[in-house]
Amino acid sequence: MKKIRANIADLGDRIDVFPCYAGKKIKPPAGSLKVYSSNPFYKGAVDLTFEIPRASRIRVYDARVFFPNMVIDIDGEHWSDIGKARADSFELLAPHRDIIIPTGVTIPTNNNFTNYCHFLQECAPALRKLQSTPDVPGAIFPPISQEYQRTALDVFGFRPSHLTQLARGVFRFDYIDFFTFTDHSRHRHDLWSKALYEVVDKLRAKAGVGSSDLPKKIFISRRETPRRLCEDIDWLGDILAKEGFAEVNLTGMSLLDQVRLFSGATHVVAIHGAGLVNTMFCRPGTRVVELQPPNIKNTNFLRLSVQFELMHTLYQEFDEVGGLRSDNDYTWSIANKDFVRDLTLSEVSENQAAPSLISRPETVSRSIPTAI
Repeated sequence: MKKIRANIADLGDRIDVFPCYAGKKIKPPAGSLKVYSSNPFYKGAVDLTFEIPRASRIRVYDARVFFPNMVIDIDGEHWSDIGKARADSFELLAPHRDIIIPTGVTIPTNNNFTNYCHFLQECAPALRKLQSTPDVPGAIFPPISQEYQRTALDVFGFRPSHLTQLARGVFRFDYIDFFTFTDHSRHRHDLWSKALYEVVDKLRAKAGVGSSDLPKKIFISRRETPRRLCEDIDWLGDILAKEGFAEVNLTGMSLLDQVRLFSGATHVVAIHGAGLVNTMFCRPGTRVVELQPPNIKNTNFLRLSVQFELMHTLYQEFDEVGGLRSDNDYTWSIANKDFVRDLTLSEVSENQAAPSLISRPETVSRSIPTAI
């Protein structure tokens, strides 16, 4: 873990992070960290992202925190955390009175705290690391609104009940630790940290063993969402049903129920989406088939399968335009349907991975180094 400390008087020279105001980037001096938004869905938002590999901590003294937008005001400069505050939020929040809290606080920073996949794969390991760090005085979180957030925080032993009281107003602390964690938009060839194993172990232990009635072969169709909807779901579902697959709807399913479902699965076929993060609860050797919409070109779940020793086959669709799509509100169809010959899955192996994929990194075991 890399720790950077600085007094606000020499913040720009020592801490090497710079504010991004109203979506405009301030060019830092040569050699400093870049400041940018890693999430295209928050364009126009004030967003500060630290480009520091793995988990890191940045300490800022005498900092002021605005809620609920998590804007940070340091020595008259507007900074932001989480990436959802807009420029007009400053005027709305400024009139609130200050509340002095003579202690330190830690904020897990990630602008995808409310996304199921990002929360489990990025935020949860950061929270787990916080839990095992002895000098952390306390933690403040973004608004907790989802069942999976409450469940995970409870499993880790966090009690964010103070959020009701802290939801409005301006709070001043002696210092703030920013605890950042890499996301899958960067360092694409990296595997996730040891802390992710600990997240999986804790959630599995809490969930217990699933019912024997749960399906062993599951199909995640994403038919319940309008985003990147596949038009061939019925056709594909019929084929998979003949192979003994059960179509599952993860929307509304509790976190622990999803853990139980995937812990007992032997085969998973899924349209690319957040639900695939649940494959980290699968047992080693589980066969996973991922179908990606045109030009997503995402290797996140493939790398997750490598870490947890799953057998992952990734099929990528491409359209004639090429390049990444900037929107998500489109439908798509499976252009090359020949892949269904492989969906008996009894013979699926690593050698069947699409040739366009990146070279797979070396599989790691539970004995990977303890440092993040």
